[in-house]
Amino acid sequence: MLNKLRLDPSVIFNNDFQSQELRHTVVRGSLALVLSQGISFGLSIVNTLVLARLLTPVDFGIIGMVTVVINFIALFKDAGLSTATIQNNVIDRRQISTLFWINAGISIFLAVAIMLSSPLIAAFYKKPELTAVTIVLSITFMAEGTIIQHRALLQRHLKFTALAIIDIMAQFCMIVVAIVLSVFGFRYWALVGGTIASIVTLIVLTFYSCPWTPGKMHKGAGVRKMLKFGGRLTVSNFVHYLSRNLDSMLIGRVVGAEPLGLYSKAFSLLMTPLNQIRAPLTTLSLPVLSSLKNDKARYQSYFRQLLDISISLALPISVYCFLESEFLIRILMGQKWMGAVPVFRILSVAGVFVALSAAPGLVMLSHGFAKRHMYLTFVTATIISISFIIGVQFGIRGVAIGYTIANFLIMIPLICFAFRGTPIKIRLVLESLLGPLFAAIIAGVSTYIFIFLDVTENITKHLLTGLIFFAIYLTLTLLRPKTRNSLKSILETILSKRN
Repeated sequence: MLNKLRLDPSVIFNNDFQSQELRHTVVRGSLALVLSQGISFGLSIVNTLVLARLLTPVDFGIIGMVTVVINFIALFKDAGLSTATIQNNVIDRRQISTLFWINAGISIFLAVAIMLSSPLIAAFYKKPELTAVTIVLSITFMAEGTIIQHRALLQRHLKFTALAIIDIMAQFCMIVVAIVLSVFGFRYWALVGGTIASIVTLIVLTFYSCPWTPGKMHKGAGVRKMLKFGGRLTVSNFVHYLSRNLDSMLIGRVVGAEPLGLYSKAFSLLMTPLNQIRAPLTTLSLPVLSSLKNDKARYQSYFRQLLDISISLALPISVYCFLESEFLIRILMGQKWMGAVPVFRILSVAGVFVALSAAPGLVMLSHGFAKRHMYLTFVTATIISISFIIGVQFGIRGVAIGYTIANFLIMIPLICFAFRGTPIKIRLVLESLLGPLFAAIIAGVSTYIFIFLDVTENITKHLLTGLIFFAIYLTLTLLRPKTRNSLKSILETILSKRN
């Protein structure tokens, strides 16, 4: 199947690829992403169901400690250059070849740095076993640095179906290897093995889908502006990642490995489906909105429809997880993970902001406002970090509460400043939010009444709870004219393409 979706080598550096077919391409890409996110979510559920029973919270906590550090340092291997490739109006072979070698060189340097610092990481967490785990995992993102520009080219040409297949295959290989190694008693090494399998699959399929061989580096290739853009974005990503992962670092250091395992799995269980819904807003929209930034009407129309659908999908998941947190943890992860229930319930409130969180950065970057993006990231990161530092004094519940409150405080001011000088106004965002929020509240209250009145505790009750909630929410959602029009537009595009 990937053979049909491969990027034609003759058009890789064609800067006039976006035309009247943009709408059809976007719809196909959106459907591919939605389908892939559904499959990915299903695989994640299987992964959670199996590994949560084969491994312990301590095993996940150990990997969580290393992952925080490695993913943080790995931010620099991209250096913001993939986004620069996607966002730039015009690119050529010399530029992208130069960026490829810059990314590869950075990745090698960082991998060596992590290997050398592995004893320090183990000492920080007081876990000697982290030394070997850190060294092995550092090799994976060194290899991953070789496909940064290839994936950026696929995104630039809106090859989202190919990217979706690649990511699903990588995830599938990761799960299979992790489960097999867990069965044979490799404990946390099973998760390491799964990560390696995922990266190898990702590299092989990406090179196949984007058959481009980089040339040598060129001085004066016109990459200075792209490096400046990427540098600012890297600083933003650096600060953002540090603040959003400070919770895991603090919990691992102050509270311990087992509470970190409970917290990280609760966070992952909630955010996995929400992030998969958010993916079309980030992955697909940046190249599309970058191409529409000079067409105000089309930019607003596309952004409004995408935001409306994203919020409409994310809100009910957050509310349902809040209502059924105990049941979901028990059925998906097992009785030994019930300590994660309070955290899962608290974080489900923060999940309401997930669909909105990507919008400010998306609008700023599509207009090339990397400097503004960097400054606003500093402000939000400071507020998030303070909430974690205060919250960890009260354990993992305190961290979850701090994270939720901080997200609530920063969202509206962030949107106001981020949208200055762009076609998007805060009124548009609020209009997109109010309808789904009203539907989620009505459905949530109705479902809570059902839960309160039915005192029995069995699987039938929980199935009816989900059915009642989503039936009410879906009905109220389809009553909104704008949402119906968005769905109708997508359906008409699909049918017209088939005819």
